Amino acid sequence: MAFSLSNNISPLVFSSAFAELTFETDIASVRFSLQDNSNDKTIWESTLYSYSGKIVLYDLSSLMELYMRETSSAYRAFRVVARSGNSVIFQKAWGVIFCQRRFASDVAELSTKMFLSTIHSKMSFVGSVEQVARYAVQGKDSTERLEVVYDDATGERKVSTIVRNKGTFPKTEAVVSIVDYNKMLVDLKATRILSVMLSAGQRAFTFYYGEKPTIAFLFRNAFNVIEVAPIFGTIKRITEISKSTATCNGIDSFYDRKETHAYEISTADLTLHQAQWLEQMWCSSEVWLYVNGIVPDDFYKILIIEHDSEISDADDKLCELKFKFKFPDGRTLISDINDQTADDIFTYQYQLQFS
Repeated sequence: MAFSLSNNISPLVFSSAFAELTFETDIASVRFSLQDNSNDKTIWESTLYSYSGKIVLYDLSSLMELYMRETSSAYRAFRVVARSGNSVIFQKAWGVIFCQRRFASDVAELSTKMFLSTIHSKMSFVGSVEQVARYAVQGKDSTERLEVVYDDATGERKVSTIVRNKGTFPKTEAVVSIVDYNKMLVDLKATRILSVMLSAGQRAFTFYYGEKPTIAFLFRNAFNVIEVAPIFGTIKRITEISKSTATCNGIDSFYDRKETHAYEISTADLTLHQAQWLEQMWCSSEVWLYVNGIVPDDFYKILIIEHDSEISDADDKLCELKFKFKFPDGRTLISDINDQTADDIFTYQYQLQFS
């Protein structure tokens, strides 16, 4: 009885690069299963028949990505098991990093140099809570450093380094690092933080802090990791009302009345890298309004229903994005009418243009 895998796949691979598996065999039929290697859960199982001495498993990456979305995972170890009758004739496990993009570099080397994001620096804002994730290997150094540029109580510009999470990783997984503006402000007795560079081994990610944005979102990026997307620009609310009219005893009345609210955002000018990064939101599996933290609240989950991108690498023109979103039930938030205070009752509608 012959059964062997004829193509080689690296022990660690991006989901987008997980190739088809080709087996050479003289067995007429084989029972295959795809399992979560950490808990032996069977994700997919089927009997396949050989043709010309071969059995090919196509597009396992789609099954892996679907499972990783359902479990909110950026990294998982999967195992393929083959059985003939009651006997296991093949099993092998691979580490898989969720990734919707293609990379030409070797994933084992690349994963030690990059956080699980398509950018390495971003504009953030005062009071934000941010996070970045990285692939962590059991037994490797877990230490990370925050190099913070800030102003102290006297107004003097200072740079401090915060070292945290010393030790080694207890297991192989995707590890999330939190960068909390307000916590650093208190710990450093600072009046303002200008930037933070988070480094871990060869990886580095820099946050630059400015004023609060027009609106901010949480979304799952190309690595299935939640990121914060602050956006400056203008927001337009669009209300559509549909209703039917009935006449009874000469009196008209409305029925089947329905209001649908959507929000259209036109961004301010963006750099090429900012625009390319934000485009991930269009096809993200989950998007939320950002409300005071990185823990998603499904009350604020949204659907992006239209989008338009004008992205250029020209030196004389920056990029602009436009998109429309709504809440799943089409209703609006009561906070829309509570955002204004008495102080801005006359100036609010003009401040974007003149203040």
